[in-house]
Amino acid sequence: MVTVLKNKHLCMQFDAASNFMESIWTTSLLMDDESYRQLVLSYLQQLQIYRPQRVLVDSRNAEYIITPDLQDWINVNIYPQAAAAGVRKLAFLVSNDIFVTISIEQTVEDSMANDIISTQMQQRFFDDREQALNWLLQEK
Repeated sequence: MVTVLKNKHLCMQFDAASNFMESIWTTSLLMDDESYRQLVLSYLQQLQIYRPQRVLVDSRNAEYIITPDLQDWINVNIYPQAAAAGVRKLAFLVSNDIFVTISIEQTVEDSMANDIISTQMQQRFFDDREQALNWLLQEK
């Protein structure tokens, strides 16, 4: 795995052999919406550059609660571009914070209202990293 992005709140690694990307989110509860939006745009940029089919989103140490407005923004501006970049499977390792987890789950649920996302992308939540990786890396 090669590290392709690393900053205070996000680390992304890519494995070309398995066309797999891992993103580890360590966002702060005190982040403002614009800082989070810029972080998500950085995430998208790496998806567009490396074009992984499989992505693990590790939010176990994330603290930022995605607001409803940002959930909508992600579903309009990020999900369609991630699908266009070739992402087909997204596995989420859930946060230790129930409010963070709910905000991520709401974003994912809302994304499935988009026909392109619901037909081109599989998304699942996991508590266990090994189970998430097994699901991501299976060929189905």
